Amino acid sequence: MSTPPSQARKALIIFMRCPEPGRVKTRLAAAIGQERASFVYEKLARMTLGVAADFAGSHLDVTVFVFYDPPEKSLQMEQRFPGPWNFMPQRGPHLGLRMGNAIQQVMARGFGPVVLVGSDLASPSQEDYAKAFEALQGGLVPLGPAEDGGFYLIGLNRYCSSPFEPRQWGEGAILERTRRLLHAEGFHTRDLPIKRDVDRKEDLECLHGHFFHESQLSVIIPTVADPGEIQWRSREMQRQLWPGDEIVISSAEGGPPCPQAEEGHVFRCVQGPKGRGRQLNRGTLAAGNNLLLFLHDDSVPPPQFPYLVRKALQKEEVSLGCFSLRFRPSSPSLELIARWANIRSAFMGMPYGDQGLFCRREIFDKVSGFQQPFIFEDVEFVRSCKSHGKLEILNAPVTSSSRRYLRKGVLKTALHNHFMVLLYCLGVDNRRLYDLYYGRARCQDRLAP
Repeated sequence: MSTPPSQARKALIIFMRCPEPGRVKTRLAAAIGQERASFVYEKLARMTLGVAADFAGSHLDVTVFVFYDPPEKSLQMEQRFPGPWNFMPQRGPHLGLRMGNAIQQVMARGFGPVVLVGSDLASPSQEDYAKAFEALQGGLVPLGPAEDGGFYLIGLNRYCSSPFEPRQWGEGAILERTRRLLHAEGFHTRDLPIKRDVDRKEDLECLHGHFFHESQLSVIIPTVADPGEIQWRSREMQRQLWPGDEIVISSAEGGPPCPQAEEGHVFRCVQGPKGRGRQLNRGTLAAGNNLLLFLHDDSVPPPQFPYLVRKALQKEEVSLGCFSLRFRPSSPSLELIARWANIRSAFMGMPYGDQGLFCRREIFDKVSGFQQPFIFEDVEFVRSCKSHGKLEILNAPVTSSSRRYLRKGVLKTALHNHFMVLLYCLGVDNRRLYDLYYGRARCQDRLAP
């Protein structure tokens, strides 16, 4: 006996191409060039993946599959697009058969209601996915009509091959043909809201003023370490950046020189006087984008962090955001410290810099950047930003190195940190606090005279 739809495992399939110039959006590329078309498509695809991750996070009975093309790009897809989904290659001589094969493969794994969506929609939404699964629950086949006569979404409770067999999947009345073939097989359909996918130059108008598409992120990383080492360690993070995003390493003068930029303009490096507040301001001055993420050099942001930052900062009432905190390697005592940091952030509204602070550039300019040059620059910055709006704390954790705690001892380091906070609240000079925090001998190496 087949499992009733209400009890069957649900699957959301994302159909996606590897975003390489010349291989995606050929009609759009003919008008705006291959590089620009690839730029546009990758942003559309990354937004679709972000929305799918949100949907799966709030619907635990849904598993996400990313079916990619071409099949030989397996490693590249898995490295560039990490997330809560399973990667599978598309198989078939044309789009219709590739879609049909994907649905059939997923159903063969024991999934009942299956929804398949494209990755080039201008405005994907969780509501569309929810309505599609609701239609399937009622025994209907959901179809998402596209303005050009095709469809951006289709769902099935049981496999049917006939809608996917025609070889022609370009422009034309694809939606009407699919609906007719489904009706001939005994299915009843339900249309979702009409939406626009981006295939031609005129479709770009729907992206004007779209926050996700017009915003670009600069990740600012201050360091006194070798910037080349930071560049190497940040490769995984670089692969997750959206087109136009960048990483700016703000290193200290007198140390190792900045390496040559790699991977286009994704990575840049600037040097100048030491002091984390100074370096953060200098890195921001060199950055070219309207969204800013300030990250410690021993911290790793969560998967999908460019989407998460955009999602938070698109809200005008949010002036500042941060992630939750965890340590790696961890221990019971370090888990307690991370838990306390997350509680302090949630109830006192006071995250620290190791949680990855982010804001729009306009807010950074309003508060005149980081006011403390050496230490506790994050405390002053958070207070100033909160005077211009709300603080949003994301449940996704940034992973911070526990090296300092393990080297000095967890309890000793925690007590020392809280003692320094007390001295800061009592108004001790910022340079003096830096000397006390790191030790005078070490500070002579870390700070400019």
